[in-house]
Amino acid sequence: MNTPLSRRTALQAAGATVLAAGLTGVTGTAARADATGADQAAPKLVTYPLPAGMPTNTSFKVRVRTAPDGDWQTLDIWRPQLEEINPTTGSGKVYNSSMVYFDFQGSAEIEVTYLKGGTTKARVRPDALGIKPELLGDTLRFTLDEPHDAVVQINDEIFDCLHVVTNHMDPAPPSADDPDVLYFGPASMPSPAMC
Repeated sequence: MNTPLSRRTALQAAGATVLAAGLTGVTGTAARADATGADQAAPKLVTYPLPAGMPTNTSFKVRVRTAPDGDWQTLDIWRPQLEEINPTTGSGKVYNSSMVYFDFQGSAEIEVTYLKGGTTKARVRPDALGIKPELLGDTLRFTLDEPHDAVVQINDEIFDCLHVVTNHMDPAPPSADDPDVLYFGPASMPSPAMC
């Protein structure tokens, strides 16, 4: 008779398996394997330049570095546009916003300066991340211990805010000349006259 395992029973069985593996010396092998992958744990940071002709926004200056003491890199600020729709008329008002993105491994320290000035408070959302930025006048700093997307709000502004988009580092990126890869290289932006 096969009875279905409850979640608790399954977790207990998994724990017993790990314990048994530890008692037979398997964890010693795993520890050596992790030591050889030490390079994969080293802090890394990859930033991306803004393509030519891409609109930018000037509300923020953003720098990033691997925490705690990497070299600061200034990020290009993208300009996404957000639209607030009037539910009665269906018309909308378009707002400019700001966005940066980068990939990292380890921890990343982010420094955001609000160039419009007058910063009285700053919030990094989602609140579930529990990030309380250090506020130094119009500049704030915070650290991400792993890649998370976040939004930096200054003075409760919901449209003119900074979207921080981050990704994990790819441990084995594909090669452009791999026969099993379809590679699409950088595209040039059409000139405004062509749009």
